[in-house]
Amino acid sequence: MENFIRINVWLGILCLCFPANPFPLHLEDSNIDVIREDVKCEPDSKFYTPANVRDDHHCIIVALECVAAELKTVRRECEDPEDVIGVAEEFLTHTIQKLKNGVKIEKSNSTECSTCESWPEKPLTNFLDATESLLQQVQSGAIPSAEGS
Repeated sequence: MENFIRINVWLGILCLCFPANPFPLHLEDSNIDVIREDVKCEPDSKFYTPANVRDDHHCIIVALECVAAELKTVRRECEDPEDVIGVAEEFLTHTIQKLKNGVKIEKSNSTECSTCESWPEKPLTNFLDATESLLQQVQSGAIPSAEGS
């Protein structure tokens, strides 16, 4: 009986100490504000900017993967003396992995999602604004689970 009580106490402690979402998404970790300040691009530089992203778990992941790929283009085409883009890339990689964990995604849905190349090309500031908006959508938990799609 004593062991039973001890086990229940430890289970209660564990449940309180380990919430269901142990790694919340903090937008400030994305480094978008720092990129706005520190990264300098040519005035005519344009980047595929997230637009018309379906409010679907799989399409959000596809969009984030496109943003991560486009950040590599930003890194090549712009001046980034402090490597702040690298931090944003790591943040996106972590976010994408977190969204993919434990979710079975059917590949057949990929044709319904907009492709990176179908997005409009816009300057860096517009690209960052749209990326931040996409991340806010993820942070708000507005993404439906893949189980329901």
